Amino acid sequence: MKSVVVTATRNEGPFILERVAWQKMLGFDDILIMQNDCTDHSPQMLQKLEKAGWITTLHHKPYGNQTPKFSAHRKARRHTLVTNCDWMFLCDVDEFLPLHTEEGTVQSFLGDGVPDMAGI
Repeated sequence: MKSVVVTATRNEGPFILERVAWQKMLGFDDILIMQNDCTDHSPQMLQKLEKAGWITTLHHKPYGNQTPKFSAHRKARRHTLVTNCDWMFLCDVDEFLPLHTEEGTVQSFLGDGVPDMAGI
């Protein structure tokens, strides 16, 4: 099963490495980080992580009265990482998913095959 994390960030530079490392440790296949209007070093950090093959980053810009989160989610759901995954974890950039299984990984949590559930 293919799993992806989708999250959005704005000026979270000091914390990006820790969060990406956590999601990688959990065993997510892909990490899609949406960014908008960053004024810190987040874009440079994200670019380096993308070049290293750890993440995919995508810029979005809220239009009209859209909230940044709505804009990010709307653009992310059309991305191929999302349209081609079996499971998606949609979270705020500062959320850590605790998986209470023996291995503590996404694969051990979901098990073999497709679980009979629409969401967690």
